[in-house]
Amino acid sequence: MGRFEEAVDSWFKRKGTRMWITEYGHEVRQDGEPKGVSRAQQAAYATQALALAKADLRVDMFVWFVFRDHVTSEWQSGLLTRAGAPKASLAKWRAAALSVDARNAIFTLRGGTSSPSLSVPLREYATSTDVGAEVGITYRVRLRGKVVAIGQPATVLGSDAVVRFTLTGFRPARKTTYTVEIEANTANLDPVGRTLTLITT
Repeated sequence: MGRFEEAVDSWFKRKGTRMWITEYGHEVRQDGEPKGVSRAQQAAYATQALALAKADLRVDMFVWFVFRDHVTSEWQSGLLTRAGAPKASLAKWRAAALSVDARNAIFTLRGGTSSPSLSVPLREYATSTDVGAEVGITYRVRLRGKVVAIGQPATVLGSDAVVRFTLTGFRPARKTTYTVEIEANTANLDPVGRTLTLITT
């Protein structure tokens, strides 16, 4: 992946080109592909692949190719069988995907960091809001259910459909887990909510 990213940067004469992996999967022998892997191996690959993608800061999207096998399809790489029964890979995929769900992401930072910055994807706004449009944010930081910080910063929608803002005045303690509830809104669209997890070291 690293070599491919370097090549893309060279071809397009730019740095840090974002990556979308849109067709990843492994066909399963038991489900009709003679040269496929076992269901157990497919499950192991699902976990490994998403972990590798998560570690690559350029990868913004990872899509499993064929969610459910179909009798008319030439591909048997689904996480569900033709009958709709889950394969072992489905549970592995769900567990791995939860940790990288950009809508309700997990952030890790050093405890004691004053006014930490957050980047929150708002793809719901990507098709109907101009880049640079103002986005209002209301956030509440909770520790074991109790609100410990609150704020209403104004920010703008980036070209990547991400908003960036700081939790001004908040200094998280070391080795603590917080929940950050966010409501974003624009002048002409419905609010979008996020619930983030903030883990400090």
